[in-house]
Amino acid sequence: MTQPTTENDRAKDPPPANLPSDVNLERTAPNGLGVQGQEPMTNGAGENGNPDLESRFAALAAEWKANRGYSSSINKLCNHPAYQQIISMGEKAIPLLLRELEREPDHWFWALKTLTGVSPVPQESRANIKEMAHHWVNWGREHGYRW
Repeated sequence: MTQPTTENDRAKDPPPANLPSDVNLERTAPNGLGVQGQEPMTNGAGENGNPDLESRFAALAAEWKANRGYSSSINKLCNHPAYQQIISMGEKAIPLLLRELEREPDHWFWALKTLTGVSPVPQESRANIKEMAHHWVNWGREHGYRW
């Protein structure tokens, strides 16, 4: 397992080559590590985030909402191509999903669980979309996500 880096170490290290140069927000868990014990990494959301990423997310989310219909099947909802494209955005989609959940609770839970490997929703809240969204938004704030 990688040792946590300090703020000074991170300031000296160049950003990973696969991140856009304008991504400048950090997300860390209370233990100083990122999701699932990974080192912290920048995310693409927030007031100084990546506008291309945000607009791509918004377009995919709108497409998913417009074309999903009123299915009660979570598999059908989550296997929609636009939903899957959001998941393929990777960890950078997490703050965007959390912001969307806070704004308008919807079935983004499967995407979040896929991307984070966790589910902060207690059993008694699993049938209530607003409560599920509340638990995920709180989880995001507790783990240092900003949106």
